[in-house]
Amino acid sequence: MNNELETKYMRGVLPPRGKYIKLVPTGRYHEGVEIMEPVDVTVMVEALESAWTKRQESALAELAEIKRRFDALELSTQQRKPLTPVEGDLLPAVGSKVLIHLARQDEWVEHTVVGYYVWGSLDGRDERMHRVFVRVVSDDGILNARMLRDVRPIEAAHGIKATS
Repeated sequence: MNNELETKYMRGVLPPRGKYIKLVPTGRYHEGVEIMEPVDVTVMVEALESAWTKRQESALAELAEIKRRFDALELSTQQRKPLTPVEGDLLPAVGSKVLIHLARQDEWVEHTVVGYYVWGSLDGRDERMHRVFVRVVSDDGILNARMLRDVRPIEAAHGIKATS
């Protein structure tokens, strides 16, 4: 490498656009400072950029596939018709509005039913006994759950005023 080029690099002149350099120690010293030699690493950087771009494209393709599957699942869920209510059924239908009591506010608040879960009996001795819980969500998207006995369907909640 000629002296003029070395001087430009030492003064901080950048390599041409699209070119990348790496300064490599030469083992030679000038006034107690090791001389560094610029080495063209453009090919290596381009290979890394290419690999990164391929990985990004792969991740975007995976994300698109996940979104496609989610949309298909959501569509199939929307196309399902709810089961016809059975006479005497105590479970509120998914999507129905119910009231639950919030102790912190000391009032009954309207929520939407999003599902259910069941636990065994408290003492575990009677396998025929179960505790049924109703999963609900508030208008602000906060999930909650209550035992079935603590949920009031809006139609049946006489004398209880809902707040939202």
